[in-house]
Amino acid sequence: MVGDERGLAVGGERDAHRISADGRGVLRCVQVARIEDVEALVVDSAFATTLGVIDYNFRRALRVPSAPVAWVADRLLYWRAGYHFNQVEPLRNIAHIAPRPILIIHGGKDSVVDPKDAYLLYAAAQEPKELWFHPNADHCGVYFEDRHAYVRKVTDFFDLHLKNVGHLQLVEPALPETSEPNNTEDTPQNLSEAS
Repeated sequence: MVGDERGLAVGGERDAHRISADGRGVLRCVQVARIEDVEALVVDSAFATTLGVIDYNFRRALRVPSAPVAWVADRLLYWRAGYHFNQVEPLRNIAHIAPRPILIIHGGKDSVVDPKDAYLLYAAAQEPKELWFHPNADHCGVYFEDRHAYVRKVTDFFDLHLKNVGHLQLVEPALPETSEPNNTEDTPQNLSEAS
């Protein structure tokens, strides 16, 4: 998947201009609205508005509204980066993705983004659109709830909606060859396959 260590293959090659699928749904919604080469989009656990996700986390962690801190953070962001939170919000951009299809994936037990944001994004998106809501998944956790169903859903979505493309398949990265013995204490573990 673009932006991830895995990739969706088109004829054995990555094609980042035609396929966009990763955990950075917020950025993808904003970017894809402006990039017409992308033919289909999958977003996983994307938030609808920046201030909404800040408030959701403040209320969950501190049980207080986020307004004063969010206001200061927004001003600091503008001072440092030259833009405000409301200028980078999928809710404002998602309607402009059409007529390209979008698949919105979200977990019902998301601890980072309010699960209601998936429904807000779905309502704002134009057809063709699809929502896959998994009631027991945490943030970006639908994949970990059922890897095979997740990969099948995403590849089927791209197979259906991409033009002039053969069947897609998930491509795992090649591991670098090493001549040293395999010491499990020093070797990093692939956590996506460990559970």
